[in-house]
Amino acid sequence: MNITPLMNCVVRNQIPTESDLEYIKRKTKDAVNIAGQRFYSGSTALMLAAALNRVEFIPHLIQEQTLQNDYGDTALIIAIQKGHMQIAEMLLCERYQVDTLRRTPLMIAVMHSRNSLLPLLIELKGLNDAFGNTSLHYAVEMKNVELVKILCKFESRAVNNQGKTALMQAVYFNNLDVVDYLADFEARFQDHEGQSALMHAILEGRTEIAAKLVFHEAGLQDIHGNPALFYAIRCSNQLLIQLLLPSEKRFRNFDGFTALMLAVQTNNVALVKLLIPSQIQVQNAFGQTALMRDLAPYEITNLVRVEDERLQRPDSLDVLGVPK
Repeated sequence: MNITPLMNCVVRNQIPTESDLEYIKRKTKDAVNIAGQRFYSGSTALMLAAALNRVEFIPHLIQEQTLQNDYGDTALIIAIQKGHMQIAEMLLCERYQVDTLRRTPLMIAVMHSRNSLLPLLIELKGLNDAFGNTSLHYAVEMKNVELVKILCKFESRAVNNQGKTALMQAVYFNNLDVVDYLADFEARFQDHEGQSALMHAILEGRTEIAAKLVFHEAGLQDIHGNPALFYAIRCSNQLLIQLLLPSEKRFRNFDGFTALMLAVQTNNVALVKLLIPSQIQVQNAFGQTALMRDLAPYEITNLVRVEDERLQRPDSLDVLGVPK
């Protein structure tokens, strides 16, 4: 751990002398000597000044502004993290540098809700970190609606390495306000598995969010042909099943399953009763109904059979005991 006289000046908040300045100028002439002017985690005197908000030191240490510590942070990134806005503005000439995760100063500013820096860093829009996330993805994660609305103009519809949009991120972080806003920009996008934001909402148990997304995304199918209705059935979510039935009741997945067949297979009597009125005669690609496939124990199979027979006797009651 090498602490130079200049670093000591920064820590003690003493303006450097001419000899200190001459020392740093001499040492920054080549990369080998620059590397020797670091201490804990590879920090430099300029990084110390940025972390401690020593504004008056910045002009004397500006030669170090391109250097990065062991985490890939520059003095600018450190100033943003600490919320030292004046120093951050002084170091903006190196705003194109990224850290080890390829996060830009704009992303760092968003992560720390430094909204005032956005106009100064907005030219870094549209860039991706090592995981493919944009600044908009970070704004969603931080639940910063103000930044979401600004960044959405530049980065909506961008997907990360998993094919996920900012709207899908908003679903994951259970942010209804952001979902409401982004749905108009990113609805009907699907990730690498073909899953939409609605499907993710169902899987995450975000019923309120999913209910809002039904209007935007009903009718999509994943890479296996499953619509959102099938996800709702697997999750036994009766409210969403009722919302999705009008638009997806005729869907079959690529294995030929209908909604009722899936409910029968899950051995859920309540769901079977819910689906029977609209699904009893729906056939798979081979012309089979749920009754023909005989997928379930006697109780459910018999339930389906009774309703099937009812259709042959229009004057009888339906399976729920309600006159037709």
